[in-house]
Amino acid sequence: AEVDGIDMFFVQLGKSLDTMLLSAVANGVTIALDNMLPGDAGGRLASRPEHFERFAREFGDPRLGFCLDTGHALMAGGPERAHDFLDVMAPHMAAFHLADNAGDRDSHLAPGHGSVDWGPVFRKGAQIEHSHTMCIETPPFAPGNHPSYSLDAWKQMILDTEALVDAALS
Repeated sequence: AEVDGIDMFFVQLGKSLDTMLLSAVANGVTIALDNMLPGDAGGRLASRPEHFERFAREFGDPRLGFCLDTGHALMAGGPERAHDFLDVMAPHMAAFHLADNAGDRDSHLAPGHGSVDWGPVFRKGAQIEHSHTMCIETPPFAPGNHPSYSLDAWKQMILDTEALVDAALS
């Protein structure tokens, strides 16, 4: 089901962005809209690729970009449509939030420990020449299936993510 009154949300978002974009320009920053979880009825604003098509069309501004949350995309689009977000958002990509899950909940697993198909994510990042940091939005996945905050666990998560990048780009 679609969000009731989505046009109202777009009007309000436009009003907010009018103010926020003035500050963004003045401070030399980009505002990034993140894709959201689908919500109980499935139609939450920013939970569908077509919402981002409309954001780009209605609010096109060089200081407005998108942030792809890979875990949210998997949950909202399922394995069949998760990369539709990537394709729509790519021309306006400002940031990436890398998180994995099984597609059933926003569990924030480390990349490679869920069902996200990482190859297309990193290939699209390379294709659009994304030169900013990609934020891993999870704790490390450590032996025993629980988060570990040891320095070694953090280092291993980075190495494991780099291996996913290397596999995607080789």
